[in-house]
Amino acid sequence: MKQIKNPYCFRVGKVVVKNVYSDDGISLQERFEQFARTLLLLQTDIDKPSFKFYQKNGFTNLEKHVSMFKEICPLFKVGE
Repeated sequence: MKQIKNPYCFRVGKVVVKNVYSDDGISLQERFEQFARTLLLLQTDIDKPSFKFYQKNGFTNLEKHVSMFKEICPLFKVGE
């Protein structure tokens, strides 16, 4: 989180967030820290035992999520 020219706005990654005050006294940065602590993303193959283990422990399969890669160095082949 970075302060930008406008003293009431902050940049979080590529998103600009307007600072709005609430009655609970929690700052914007504290709110983001709380939010970040509530998320955990794991990646595994669907045919691995860990997939069923994570499902049994409350993780949800992100059906529309895909992992992609691009070979950028022709000197090395994936899988060799």
